[in-house]
Order: sequence, then C-alpha cells, then structure tokens
Amino acid sequence: LGLSASVEAIPNLSVSLGYSHAWTDHDVDFGADEDANGRDSKRHSVSLSARYRWDGNRRSVGLGYGFSHNDADGDNFDSDSHSLSAEISSHLIAALWGRVQFSVQFADYDGPGFGFIDENRKNQQVFGTGVALIWVFTQRISADVFFQRQDTDSNAANYRSDRNHVGGGVTYRF
Repeated sequence: LGLSASVEAIPNLSVSLGYSHAWTDHDVDFGADEDANGRDSKRHSVSLSARYRWDGNRRSVGLGYGFSHNDADGDNFDSDSHSLSAEISSHLIAALWGRVQFSVQFADYDGPGFGFIDENRKNQQVFGTGVALIWVFTQRISADVFFQRQDTDSNAANYRSDRNHVGGGVTYRF
C-alpha cells in the first residue's frame, strides 16, 4: 500500500514525497524461536525525491532519499535502513530513450543472531547500478529492456551476494 504526492516546486523541478506500508508473510521457518527468528513483518517506508528536467523535457536528473523500518516477528529480521538514489534519463534518437541509475542502501540490524551462523549480521550495504533503453511508441505505449546489478556487503559473510537482473516489459499508461 503506498501513497505519494508530487508538486512542481519551480519550473522544471518536481519534488515527491511518498509513504508505503508492506506486509510480508514468509513460508520459511528458521526454528522454534519465533521471537528471534520470525521473518513475517510489517515495513514502513518514507521517501523524498526531486527531478530536474531540461532541454524541453528531453533530459532529466533525479535524486532520492528513503528510510524504512522493518518490524519483524523475530528480532533477527528487525532493521532500519537509509537509501540514496540517483538517475539520469535522456532522449537518445528518434523514439529511443536511455536511463542510468545508481543506488545505495545502508541497513542496521539489532537481533541476537542465529545459533547456526557464526557471525551475527549487524549491518548490510546494498549497492545498485542499472541501465535501460525505452522505446516510446505513443504517449500511452512504451517498451523497455534493462540490466540491473546489485552487490550486497555485510559484516557477516553469509549475507554477502551479487545479483544480476535482465528484463524487459511493455507499459500502457491510462
């Protein structure tokens, strides 16, 4: 569930404020100690972003900040996180547009840790980069292809990972 509001603060600069609430219900159970290891959660998130457009709206740069609080059934999955993001979009040629994205998220965990994992996760950082090509067919219809990379680092080795995501889609705007 999410709500957001945007305003054109000055010509070519829009500012958005958002709030979202998510309920997560996991099928995986990490043992009998639900107070420590329960993953089901409620997540509250707020975000603030700004986008500046120029060259007749053919180019833009955006910056964003977000804060999330994950209130899990188990202390090991409670977290607070801060995120920063940046995006550059530009018209390339004819109906083709491009986008480059960067993001970083810093999360802190307070839980006692798992008995079966040597190191207790206290913090985690997620670094993201992405590129996309967007074909605009009409004001209402577009298609895109994208590549996203996500590098996750943590004080605990069991939580470190790299992820590559390739995809595409078609958008219809009502």
